[in-house]
Amino acid sequence: MDLNKVFQVTVTEDKMSAYLHTLDPIELNKLLNYELNVTNQDLLHFIQEQGVSYGLRYDNIDFIINNLNKVSFPILIAEGNHPSPGRDGYIDFKVEHSIRMELHEQERIDFKNVIKIPVVEPGQLIAIIQQPSEGTAGKDVYDEVVHSRRGKTVHIMAGENTTFDEHKQAIYASNFGQVSLINNQIKVLPLYEVNESLNLSTGNIEFNGSVLIKGDVPEGYRVEAKGDITIEGLVEGAIIKAGGSIYIKEGISATGKGFIEAGVDLATPHINQGHVKAGRHIKVEQSIIHSKITALEAITCQKGHVIGGTISAGSIIVCQDLGNRMHTLTRVYLGENKEDRDHRMNINQQIKQLDSEIEKLQLLGQALSKKSERSPKEQLTLKKQRYTLEEKQLKLKELFQKQEQITDHNENKKFNQILIHGMLYPNVEVTSGKYSRRFNSPFKQASILFDGKEFSLESIE
Repeated sequence: MDLNKVFQVTVTEDKMSAYLHTLDPIELNKLLNYELNVTNQDLLHFIQEQGVSYGLRYDNIDFIINNLNKVSFPILIAEGNHPSPGRDGYIDFKVEHSIRMELHEQERIDFKNVIKIPVVEPGQLIAIIQQPSEGTAGKDVYDEVVHSRRGKTVHIMAGENTTFDEHKQAIYASNFGQVSLINNQIKVLPLYEVNESLNLSTGNIEFNGSVLIKGDVPEGYRVEAKGDITIEGLVEGAIIKAGGSIYIKEGISATGKGFIEAGVDLATPHINQGHVKAGRHIKVEQSIIHSKITALEAITCQKGHVIGGTISAGSIIVCQDLGNRMHTLTRVYLGENKEDRDHRMNINQQIKQLDSEIEKLQLLGQALSKKSERSPKEQLTLKKQRYTLEEKQLKLKELFQKQEQITDHNENKKFNQILIHGMLYPNVEVTSGKYSRRFNSPFKQASILFDGKEFSLESIE
């Protein structure tokens, strides 16, 4: 019989699944009543005539023939083999590259341990850049090859006081100092130590390296460093800015004054009425109270409460409790904030501007190079043109790397999430872009997800 009158084969848009549907109930009843004799080979031949030849589900095909009255159509008859993406490139560090603090089983920071600062010597191997691998190709139900994605290249450069061995893809220290990872550059920076709390005799600190303060930073003082800043005491209403990470052993108690900004991560046991920002993660052991906190990636406060103020993270926030029994208004922001968006648009604008300038410089260079004889002034102009062109091309390469990092980061964020291991209290307001939702009922062990259009509240028990 003509099975085209009974069945239809459909294939999903990605060509990785094929399904069998029924068309004519009368013809199907003939099969059910054994009025027509159809074998496995007949059905298999029909499916292959539709072009479906790879990943055939022989078990389902047998089931259709032998148990037609029990089949729930449509039924899967073929599955492709999905390609496997290659492994992303990564940095294999051979030394500690961040200030080490012991961690508990649940990744909680133990600030009672001695802070260990990683220091290297000239010639010491710091890291090896591992290249991405090729993926494994797959096949669709039409037996056509589905190419895999090669792993992503890791973008890292050898910064100050380091050298890069291109053959070994290795970065070595060229001077004594502390290893810091700043703006996708591995640097070895000098370390400046202050053996007491900041006071009138020490004054403010501005250092082209990393800073270790073995005491407190009182209100009104300023500490700025190109690398990491480690403070073994308490920070009050001070201004602290680091190109790398900031580690504060005794916490932050700012009474609404001062500002703390880390280019990478910030770790501290508690934040009270502070204004804190980090380029990547903010890790707090105990509590965040009436503060303004911004992390471009994640905020973790697994052991304590987040009460009042505003906290903003690019992708995820993890805490024990959010809000409190007094129903204090607590505002939470997820996703790209205005500052991130302005930064992304500024990079795009700089790329556009540099493209235009490079094009003009190339035209100038071509015009001057065509001349068989050039005046001294033209010779000088050509020399300047080549230097400026090289400088702008290098800058453009750096901007493209930043643009790619932002794109990769945004692509890897499938959704934004808040994980609350304890209690979500009433009067918590969550905002992402133009969307906002206020939670007015308590909820235990909650997960708040934002998929780009709406918020959902689920239990994580």
